[in-house]
Amino acid sequence: MKQQIDQYQLGPLVPDAYKQGSEELAAGENAMGTDNATAKTKLDAAIADFQKVIDTGVPIGLKREADRVAQAKSAADAAKADKAAPDLYQQAEQLQQQAEAKQKANSPAEAYALYQQAADTYAKAEAAAKQRRTEAEAALKQADAQLGQAKSQVETIQKNLESSTSGQNGGSTSGGGQ
Repeated sequence: MKQQIDQYQLGPLVPDAYKQGSEELAAGENAMGTDNATAKTKLDAAIADFQKVIDTGVPIGLKREADRVAQAKSAADAAKADKAAPDLYQQAEQLQQQAEAKQKANSPAEAYALYQQAADTYAKAEAAAKQRRTEAEAALKQADAQLGQAKSQVETIQKNLESSTSGQNGGSTSGGGQ
């Protein structure tokens, strides 16, 4: 039970019961082999305390994870990840739906893991969308620079043509006068 509580970080959510259960677990383990009656009493008390942590902490932990998914989804939406990284975004949505279904089906451990995966996948979708946006902006800047260069070259060619044309016109006029 303690491993499960630690894995899902439920101890800080119900700190008094967690601390008491941890102390009773240690006392029970220390009494094993020397005073088995005390060991059993302490371990039974630890189980009761850890059960309180689970009963109280799991709903709080699931709510925390669902909120984390909602925040990650909002960030992905703001980055337009549904358009820029549709595969990742859809995968995150599916994970979120699976987590919600597992939570309703009273499978908190599976729901918790799926919520974590959903939040991580939304974050990946957001990062991919931002990366694509950065690449697109860089490509636009490069295209603008190339367009500027092309305009400059066209202007130079036009000036050269104009000076060449006016030079030819001027040369034939002065040559015909002599």
